Amino acid sequence: MHRKISGARRALLPLLIALLLAACAAPPVPASTATARPAPSIPVNCIAKGEDLAAYFNLADGYCLLYPASFRVNPLYARITRFDGPPSEDDLRPLDLTAAPVFAALTILIEDAAGDRTLTQVVDDYVGQFGGGAPASRTAATLGGEPAHIVEGIPGRANSREAFALHGGAVYHLSAYPLDDIFQARPDVEAVWRAVTTSFKFLSPGFAEAFANCPAGSDDATPYLSFTHGFCLLYPARMSLSVITATNEMVLSGPPREPGAEAVAVNLVIRAGEAANGRTADQLADAYLSQFPAEQTASVTRTPVTVGGRPGVILDGVPGPRQTRHTFVVHDDHVYEFTLSPYNDPALAGYQAEAEAAWQTVTTSLVFVSKP
Repeated sequence: MHRKISGARRALLPLLIALLLAACAAPPVPASTATARPAPSIPVNCIAKGEDLAAYFNLADGYCLLYPASFRVNPLYARITRFDGPPSEDDLRPLDLTAAPVFAALTILIEDAAGDRTLTQVVDDYVGQFGGGAPASRTAATLGGEPAHIVEGIPGRANSREAFALHGGAVYHLSAYPLDDIFQARPDVEAVWRAVTTSFKFLSPGFAEAFANCPAGSDDATPYLSFTHGFCLLYPARMSLSVITATNEMVLSGPPREPGAEAVAVNLVIRAGEAANGRTADQLADAYLSQFPAEQTASVTRTPVTVGGRPGVILDGVPGPRQTRHTFVVHDDHVYEFTLSPYNDPALAGYQAEAEAAWQTVTTSLVFVSKP
């Protein structure tokens, strides 16, 4: 005689069967753990180990290098960068006293029109456009790990040294000048050539991607990335950039309006990295103003500001030979000090628009970055 299964027990049968099947099944395979892509490291070639060299990173064109810290960086046009120098007495002056003075300079030009041409064909095309004979010398070398040709004595450009390399379908063209011994600039040409060509390194695509939050440049604004200073930013393309490695300063200088030793130019200096030791931007501003007599600081105005997402304090009307704007920002317990001159100086009102444009371009674009 069979015992009748109640309705409640009948309802439990599917659940019991499912549990038995699950117990007999193979144990689950643990899901793979996703790991974040490590930040790319800075190429060793592009790490300055002393005060004589400075690092330059060009994310848009995919390279980095070292150059003599006494030189200035001048963006000329899109994909053309020139290193000029060296300056003398804080002013960019010629190295020789001839009627037609010149500077030591090295220019980097990137052209996307490599096409199907070989490196030899690229160099032949360049030399051929001058319509002369063969160059004085043409040697094989490497640039950033890529095969390169170095050419000197091109008819029509006899006082320059040119290097050509292909990378990523583009032509990388370096030109240093003047090589004529009659110019005092020759030793500095050799110095910048040696520094740039021995340190030049192509950046991996992942390197630029890691700093995608840095602002992109335009015809009017040039991008700058510095791990030494700990930020990236934009600055007006008509300004030149120099660094003072001993004091960890970045100096942006506008073109002088008038020639002469006392020529006035807009200058924006950023000093980075001093330990704040827990001090706020307001406390730093107080300490800075305390060095002046009270009657000189009575007219100084204080305004809160945010730079790179961090709070700061603007001091306008700071006394000095020229009226300046002085700003303190604290990030990661380090001081970032901005000095803009001239600013709102009644005697130099014609420079105010340029100064304000430099201030807005730099401070609204600045992004703090960490060293990889």
